[in-house]
Amino acid sequence: MEIGGLQDFIGIQIGLKGGFCEAIDDYNLSGVVLIGYQFTWFRGRGSSHLVEERLDRAMGTPSWHDRFPQACLINLVAPVSDHNPVLLQMETLIFRRRHKRFKFENKWLLEDALPSAVRRWRYKFKVFPSIGFCKEASVDDSLNGVMDSVVPLISANQNAELVGEFEIDAFRRTVSQMHPDKSPWSDGFNSTFYQHFWGVIGGDVY
Repeated sequence: MEIGGLQDFIGIQIGLKGGFCEAIDDYNLSGVVLIGYQFTWFRGRGSSHLVEERLDRAMGTPSWHDRFPQACLINLVAPVSDHNPVLLQMETLIFRRRHKRFKFENKWLLEDALPSAVRRWRYKFKVFPSIGFCKEASVDDSLNGVMDSVVPLISANQNAELVGEFEIDAFRRTVSQMHPDKSPWSDGFNSTFYQHFWGVIGGDVY
């Protein structure tokens, strides 16, 4: 099909636009609310000739809006396109606020009142439970044959030292060699805290 000229092209565009408007009126369509940035198309971003428009929409009939009263459009980000994607969300999402887990902050060490507070907690609440270690592991009888075929990589003396009783000094040295700001233990206190206040709580931890 060959278009005769610019006037024919304009006529086609006007006809398409008129038909679209008639369809909206015939079906009594209305737009879905857009949440976020109100423009979905842009040209010339980063220049002085930026043009932005709201081109992308969603519409529904009155019965559809009654069925989904919380429906909305979410304007998303498109890093490589001039059209932002829009997400149709059928109902409002309820975000439950999670209980924030306690985590010791190293900046608290700058507080002059912290040492006395730790001592009060230590004697009043006993908030620093001892940490247990597995010293021996039992082997099922059915695995004895397998274990006999395992070539040991440590000597008998090294093994005796590993399964022996922990001494508090050895425990202290181990704690002092840990990275001070690694992930906190289950109680929310990191290695920095235990290293700094070992003289107060070391016996409890051990």
